Amino acid sequence: MKRFQSGYGIIIAVFISFGLLLTGCPPVDTTPDTSGSGFAIGVYVDAVVEGFEGGQDSANTATAITTDYAHSVDSQTAVSVTFNDIGTYGGIYFQRTTAAGVVDVSGKLLKFSILKSSIDDAPALTALEVKMEDSKGGGGAATHNYGIDLFDAKFTKTENGNWYDFSIPVSEFVFNEFDPTDLQGLGFWNPKKDENGTNVIRASGAAIIFDNIGFSDLATYTVTYDANGSDGGTLSKTTETVSSGATVHTGPTGITKTGYTFSGWNTAADGSGTEFIFGTTKVTANITIYAQWTAAVADTVASRYYFLGDATGVDTLEIASSGMTHYEGYDNTITFTEEASGGADGTSNFYKLVGSAAQTWAAGGWGNGPRIDFTGYDELVFWAKVPATGNPATKIKFVLQSENRSDSTGLIGAPIITVPASTDFTTTWTKYVVLFTDFTAEPNFMQEAINEFKYELLANNHELHIDEMYLRAGTPIALAVSAPAVTKNVGTGAAAGFEIENLLKLTTVSAGATTLEYSITAQSVAGAMSVDQNTGILTVADATQFVYATNTQLTATVRVSASDGTKTVTHDIAVTVNIQDIAAPTAAATAPTTAAADVISVYSDTYKDVAAAPKITVSNWNPSWGQATVYSEIDISGNKVIKLANFDYQGVEFDGNQDVSGKTKLHIDLWSPDETAFTVFLVAKKVSNDAEQLEHGIPVGTISLNQWNSFDITLSGYTTAQSDMDLSKVFQLKFTGSGGKIVYIDNLYFY
Repeated sequence: MKRFQSGYGIIIAVFISFGLLLTGCPPVDTTPDTSGSGFAIGVYVDAVVEGFEGGQDSANTATAITTDYAHSVDSQTAVSVTFNDIGTYGGIYFQRTTAAGVVDVSGKLLKFSILKSSIDDAPALTALEVKMEDSKGGGGAATHNYGIDLFDAKFTKTENGNWYDFSIPVSEFVFNEFDPTDLQGLGFWNPKKDENGTNVIRASGAAIIFDNIGFSDLATYTVTYDANGSDGGTLSKTTETVSSGATVHTGPTGITKTGYTFSGWNTAADGSGTEFIFGTTKVTANITIYAQWTAAVADTVASRYYFLGDATGVDTLEIASSGMTHYEGYDNTITFTEEASGGADGTSNFYKLVGSAAQTWAAGGWGNGPRIDFTGYDELVFWAKVPATGNPATKIKFVLQSENRSDSTGLIGAPIITVPASTDFTTTWTKYVVLFTDFTAEPNFMQEAINEFKYELLANNHELHIDEMYLRAGTPIALAVSAPAVTKNVGTGAAAGFEIENLLKLTTVSAGATTLEYSITAQSVAGAMSVDQNTGILTVADATQFVYATNTQLTATVRVSASDGTKTVTHDIAVTVNIQDIAAPTAAATAPTTAAADVISVYSDTYKDVAAAPKITVSNWNPSWGQATVYSEIDISGNKVIKLANFDYQGVEFDGNQDVSGKTKLHIDLWSPDETAFTVFLVAKKVSNDAEQLEHGIPVGTISLNQWNSFDITLSGYTTAQSDMDLSKVFQLKFTGSGGKIVYIDNLYFY
């Protein structure tokens, strides 16, 4: 039995609250580990308890903690705490008894389990904190405690039957000054507010049920840092010992390289490996990572038009000498200062922009002068980075204004360009290039008559560092198109219209292409395959050629042409089709005749566009349940069919609970060249407890190979086997087979 006593601990913490999004279902029933083994130090475990007493914080409004035999992993006891008030701060706290001394958890893994229904079901758990406390923290030193988002990708969460099992390296707490050699308390808490300050975290009356809480031994690995050609300074650290699965929070500093800027760390010296991201990348083996260096300003100085940077003495124009003056912002909403050193080349000055007004965006830029002709310049180039502390800017917007081509007395703005487009600025100098065609997409915008060049930052003290901003006559992007060779296996007897490959998905084309066209220029058997000119879908044209006894292999050359309106380039794709002596359906299943009004359709072209037939919305046809099955949807003579290759099991997730209680049967059509065992599972909520679920499988019966089989499963067979199964709340289907076979499915519906 687990040890559980009343007791109270007080924990004062600086915490971070996070939102949790969880979906999914285990693919098969699992049997949890109930032995308690693997716990070097137990807090609340059957087999090992190390002098911890459980209680709740005396200042919170959570109900008294109870034990719950019905919900535990091992049918013994689990810990349950219920929050009575919305937004209250309370939870479960395990405190080390004074007589027991201290516990050293350094280099170990914190493990615990939470009942899935505690998190997933209403009222859903939307935030949780985990805190460790050493002997210093009890006196109120908040820095010794730390809140963690349990569902961050860098922590491990696995499904274990009705439970979620969590694993967090203790090292994740250490950087906040927690002393892992002196563990005194461990808490799981409901925070008052989320990261946005909202005072509603956990709905009133919601119970969180915990089990198997403790620490296991964890291997450690060494991270070695290589300066990779640095010619100045010394690494602040050359190695680091990290627990397996943990992250390194901060990297070394102190190195420079003449003419280069530091741009991060990579597992390969030449940058061809994997980027190492501090605070994100998990360490699972001994590893060496290399400093990465980017040439500070690699462009030639010819044909530049400078806004700011080291333009003095180079053969280029400057905005200042053209009569366009810099202004800090409208109503001084942004400050613009020049810093003496630390620029993009590592030594020169740079420019600091800080939004200073409480509005959505703060603005600055150049203007108030004559119109400037920017024709001949193709790109806007600038270098940027953000400070590591304070309020680093995430984006910058560029807003240009010119004379209006269609109205000589008016002005017109160009499209607003946001940089970076899909990421955020980093703390290292990075070069950004914006094509001028992005601005001239407005047909009345005049590149030859620009009167204002404005930039905008998020206000409220958001800060950005900029250097070497200029226009340049860039090298036009060469139109290019490419695609890899294709090798596919197709079963003998593939029907006309059978999709072999979608070549469009494989095609890569440079910016500027407006049209793509596909054509077959040669094939080993004329007319065997065809390709759609616009979609690039390669299909069977002559089914008689896709017979193993006639052809074991067919080849073709597909030419893809890309055009930007003035230039056209082509690329030939080599296609090889191996015909396997495995049959595939040559025709669709017989269309069902059940009246549409009597049907609840899951998958069937017959009922797809029939308004009278209710339909179940499927949120995921191919959930990641650890299956070996390869899911695809194919077309057979204009009819969509599901194909399950290498089939062992496959899940189908509905969009919420579906009511099929008014129906009596489940229909399914199957075709297989080799599968003789196929079972259909329903997964539904319990009638007696909506927080729990049941599943039951029924074999379809004898399958005749190489032909369509129709099966009608009586729904009462599910409720007879599982009397507590609620057919008004079915939320998943699951199919199982003998493993490694091929199955085609069509016309799946309740009636």
